[in-house]
Amino acid sequence: MMSPSLGRRIWNVLRHSVRGYFADDGIFLASGLAFDLLLCMVPLMLIIVSVLGYAFPDTETAMAQLASVLDVLAPESQKVVMDNAETIVANRGFLGVLGFVLFFAFGSLVFGSARLVINRVFRVEQRRGYLKGKGVDFLVMLATGLLLMLAIATSWLLSLIRSHTVALPELEHTLRPGFQVLGDLSGFVFTFLLFYLLYRYLPARTVTSVALVVASLTSAGLFHVSKWGVGLYAQFAQSYAPVYGALGGLMFFFLWLYYACTVFILGAEVGRAYDEATGVTDAAGSA
Repeated sequence: MMSPSLGRRIWNVLRHSVRGYFADDGIFLASGLAFDLLLCMVPLMLIIVSVLGYAFPDTETAMAQLASVLDVLAPESQKVVMDNAETIVANRGFLGVLGFVLFFAFGSLVFGSARLVINRVFRVEQRRGYLKGKGVDFLVMLATGLLLMLAIATSWLLSLIRSHTVALPELEHTLRPGFQVLGDLSGFVFTFLLFYLLYRYLPARTVTSVALVVASLTSAGLFHVSKWGVGLYAQFAQSYAPVYGALGGLMFFFLWLYYACTVFILGAEVGRAYDEATGVTDAAGSA
C-alpha cells in the first residue's frame, strides 16, 4: 500500500500543478500554442507524406504507414490527410520542398512559443539572447524531426515483421497481442522522449533530472489518454455523422490540438511542483 507521506506528497504535487496551471494562465497559453501548432501541422504533413512517398514506392504501403503515424500524432485527421495523400505523393518533389520551407518558418514560431511557455512555467528569470534562443529552437526542431522519423521507421519495422506472419494464421493470431503491445509501448516511449527533449532543452534553465522524468511521464501518459478519447468519440460520432459530417471530425481535431498543448503545459507544471515538493526551489540545469 502507498504510505501516507508518499500519498500526501503526490497529492501536493497534483494540487500545486493544477494551481500553477491556472496561475500561469495555462488556458490562454494553451490556446496560443495550439494556434501556432495548427499552422505547423500542414507543412509537417506535407513532409511526412513526401518522405513516405520516397521511402515506399508502393503507394499502398506508404498510405498504411501514414495512417499508423497519424493515429499517434493527430487522431481523427486521417480522413482529411488520406483523401489528399495520393496527390501529395504524386507531387512529392515540389510539395516536399515547400513543406520543408513552411515547416522551418512556422516551426520556428511553434518552438519559440513553446520556449516562452516553459520559461514562464519553470520561473526562468534570465532568458537567452534572441539569436541564441532561435539557435536552440532550430536545434530542438531538428532533433524533434529526427525523433519523428525514427518513430516512423520503428512503426514500419513492426509492420514489416508482422506482415511476414500473415502467411501463418496461427502464428499471426498468437503474436497479434504482442505486436499491439509493442506498438503501443514504442508510441509511448517516443512520446516520452519528445516531451523530455522539449522540457530539457527549450527553457534557458530547467528542473532536476528526476522532475524531468516525472514531467515527461505525466505528459506522455495524458497524451495517450487521448487515444481512448478518440475511440469514445468514434462511437459517439457514428450517430451524428449524417448531421455534422466532416465538420465533426474537424472540430474534434481542433479540440485534440488544444488538449495536446494543455498536456504539454500541465506536464511542465508537474515537474516544477515536484521540485518544490522535494525542496528544490531553483532551476537545476541550464542549456
